[in-house]
Amino acid sequence: MQNSGLGYSLNVLTSFNLIYDVHLPIVVSWRGHDGNDAVEHDVIGRELTLLLDVFGIPWTVLDNEYPEDSAEAFLKQYDSGRSTAVLIVREGI
Repeated sequence: MQNSGLGYSLNVLTSFNLIYDVHLPIVVSWRGHDGNDAVEHDVIGRELTLLLDVFGIPWTVLDNEYPEDSAEAFLKQYDSGRSTAVLIVREGI
């Protein structure tokens, strides 16, 4: 999903995790991370990782040079403790 969609879905994800014990692996685009996007993307792009930290959702940024390592780290986060985890993907992959 796009990072703006993640912002919209945080309440649902919290309910899935805490109430229903449903945990998801999520791949999220990171628009606006560099401050060179549309202004609405720059805001969530700047705060994306902090927002995930606030909600207690582990995240990994996909390393374009070593995607296998990033994917493995992401899956370990998801598998350990069976929690929702996010793989953040920047453009250029």
